[in-house]
Amino acid sequence: TEGLKQIAFYADKVKPDTQHLVIFDRTDKGRAMSFADKMYRENLEGAAGPLSVWWF
Repeated sequence: TEGLKQIAFYADKVKPDTQHLVIFDRTDKGRAMSFADKMYRENLEGAAGPLSVWWF
């Protein structure tokens, strides 16, 4: 949930021309997975406009 709070914070604070945030999974499980298995994009709407979040 802490990660979601950070994403919500960024979604509200980013400038409209900054449209993406990249998050890396540093857990052991995340490290064991290939990029293809864990990579996905989530589109969010913040106060400053749309934000694409890329998870790795």
